[in-house]
Amino acid sequence: CPVQNEWLVASFKDNKIWIVNNSTGNVSELIRPAVYRNDTCYAFFSSNPDTVFLLCEATLQIYFRKQNKWEKISFPAPLNKGTLTCMTIDNKGNYWVGTRRNGILVYNPVNKAIWTPDKNLFEPHIINALQFDGKNNCVWVGTHTAGLFNVDINSKTFTRMRRDDSSPNSFH
Repeated sequence: CPVQNEWLVASFKDNKIWIVNNSTGNVSELIRPAVYRNDTCYAFFSSNPDTVFLLCEATLQIYFRKQNKWEKISFPAPLNKGTLTCMTIDNKGNYWVGTRRNGILVYNPVNKAIWTPDKNLFEPHIINALQFDGKNNCVWVGTHTAGLFNVDINSKTFTRMRRDDSSPNSFH
């Protein structure tokens, strides 16, 4: 996960996160607060250089670089039973979080509300990729075995994308 001129690297063996400066080659540890250190980080997300999201086992840790401040979002049961795998942020500021067990969690950081679409859309509930598309006001969802979906943010409707065999480079 590149942030400015730096890369974040996770070490699952010792559950540490390292910052590698691309210009100098210097490596330093990103020190998390003691209460966060037992949460293994599985993925990173950053939409701007000042904020880094660490996707962990059912928790989202947020590091605000300028303030050197941490925040932790814990999801309630039964949503706390899955590893967070990927993330994107839509134009309304909602956090779209993919999981290995619960499909998608959409979290509103202002009112702390959580919306969860029907996870049976994505059997076996594994989300591998999320990408906000501002031009079309949608979120693209890549799943483990259920294929590619397009989610209209306003109507919250899911469209499973299928290949058009008459035009191999297109989906409909």
